[in-house]
Amino acid sequence: MRFAQEFSPEETREMRVTVIWKGIKDRTLISTNQRIGPLHWERKSQQDEIRSDLVIPDALHLQDQLPEFVHKLTKPLYDAFDFFKMPESTMQNQLDEMMARVR
Repeated sequence: MRFAQEFSPEETREMRVTVIWKGIKDRTLISTNQRIGPLHWERKSQQDEIRSDLVIPDALHLQDQLPEFVHKLTKPLYDAFDFFKMPESTMQNQLDEMMARVR
């Protein structure tokens, strides 16, 4: 949010975000987060590279829709792992923890 405030001119608040994950072919989806417990899904990526693009219409209000934006950005990645669906509550909990650290 601070990034958006610093670099977003007043006349345009649109932000374009691109995320590229490389080298994920034959990787297995796992979680080592101790709060949700270590998880290992038998889902392997068949793609080596995933690209995700997102346009945020008003970056100054990014926090209001952060879970939705993170979901949109990570969906192509999870799709590469046999269409894994991250539970919304897990995603929200992770975002809440991250936001608590930056306040």
